[in-house]
Amino acid sequence: MTIQPTKPGSTPPQGTSRLDRNAALSPARPADTSTSEATGATPDKVQISDAARGLQEQLQNRLELVAQLPPGRLREVLERLNNGFYDRPEVRRAVVESIAEELNPPKAPIRP
Repeated sequence: MTIQPTKPGSTPPQGTSRLDRNAALSPARPADTSTSEATGATPDKVQISDAARGLQEQLQNRLELVAQLPPGRLREVLERLNNGFYDRPEVRRAVVESIAEELNPPKAPIRP
């Protein structure tokens, strides 16, 4: 097959060999039929695990706590973030220790 560049004025006239751009397009499927009905396939489903639901609930609780911060305190924290206060090694260490304590609370002593 040889492809030759199109020269001005050499395009074929409209007809059966060309796409008639003014012709009405028919829909691929009826508008009132869903894709799954048209193909006979089952609809897609999303399942969210209990662990993910628990994480979402924890996140929502944290967001509610942040929303309760006074605007001045929130502004102070954001300013510290922007100034690099939390990037210092001693601050990072304190934050990591605080998070570790929260995630792994101390166990009650065992009584003999």
